[in-house]
Amino acid sequence: LGSRKFRTSNPQITSRFVAELFIHIYHTIAKCHERGVVLGDNNDLNLKFNLINPLSAFIDADSYQFDKYPCLVATEDFLVPELYNKDLATGCYFKPEFDWYAYWIMLVRSLIRVHPYGGVHHQYPTILQRALNKIPFTSQNVIYPKVGLNPDLLDDQIKNVMDRMYGKGERFKPNVEIVSEYRDRLIECNHCRTYYPDQRKSCPNCAT
Repeated sequence: LGSRKFRTSNPQITSRFVAELFIHIYHTIAKCHERGVVLGDNNDLNLKFNLINPLSAFIDADSYQFDKYPCLVATEDFLVPELYNKDLATGCYFKPEFDWYAYWIMLVRSLIRVHPYGGVHHQYPTILQRALNKIPFTSQNVIYPKVGLNPDLLDDQIKNVMDRMYGKGERFKPNVEIVSEYRDRLIECNHCRTYYPDQRKSCPNCAT
């Protein structure tokens, strides 16, 4: 969903579709947590989705953490910095909040094609380094990538969660209402057909 080529080939997948899909993903993750299961290696390669209906399917469940069984693997771009350089085989280190950290990365990437720690920073060139130093793409010294869509296609509530998780390092479960309200308040631009939040005075995509 974060690929420009894929999205261009599938114009039926709009921001409204993405939001609806991530509401479904949210409830699935929450149900796993209720049963004592943490996904651990929560990333966009472990999710499949329907191209017509915004429904998802989770794969690679053999890496999930539950009871005394640890999650042995992780995908770096979605892993919390707290677990960098940790031997994951030595204990059950994943917490439910870490799944939400990865979830919000996937949501943001799927909406504007940029990882929260994306962009170019001359002192910290990699996503992992910027994660350790809490430098999201909204930071002053980060050059926003050309491949990304205008970040104002996100609404202020989504940006606020992003700032708390990646700018301040907070770990928490975001409210699904943030995603559903985003979905419900999207309007379509008459010119470029991009969906954008109604709190913006004009289409950010056209402004770009």
